[in-house]
Amino acid sequence: MSEYKYKDNVKCPWCNYEHEDSYEFFSSRYGDGSTTSIDCYSCGKEIEVTMHVDVTYSSSIECPGHEFDLSQHEGFLENNEQLVKKELHLHCNVCKEDFYEWSLPGGKYAKIKEGTFKYIGRAKEILELRQLTKTRENVSNGNLSNGE
Repeated sequence: MSEYKYKDNVKCPWCNYEHEDSYEFFSSRYGDGSTTSIDCYSCGKEIEVTMHVDVTYSSSIECPGHEFDLSQHEGFLENNEQLVKKELHLHCNVCKEDFYEWSLPGGKYAKIKEGTFKYIGRAKEILELRQLTKTRENVSNGNLSNGE
């Protein structure tokens, strides 16, 4: 006879049949370590089943004011001039959440609708360079008027 421990589904140690509806063997009132006996759906032999529960939690904060810099993986091998043409992967130094530029206000899939945020560090340098590049392109194309 064999034994199967910590599997996603109950597996019969007699015939190796996997019971894909294992969650039905226990009701919500049972907890970690609860045991029951069932008859295998395939071979009909009695097997003892123990339930193991793994609980995880998540938490977050409402960021009082995002401070965006480049994510630690963004632009590792690229210079600022190359990054000017890309959607940036940003990291907030306050709430520690990551964002893509398209998820910011005005972006295609805005995750942040409003609020205060600022760009710092290398992200600020790239956005300033992007604006300067855009201005230079407008000047060379003759698109600026009235001192713009």
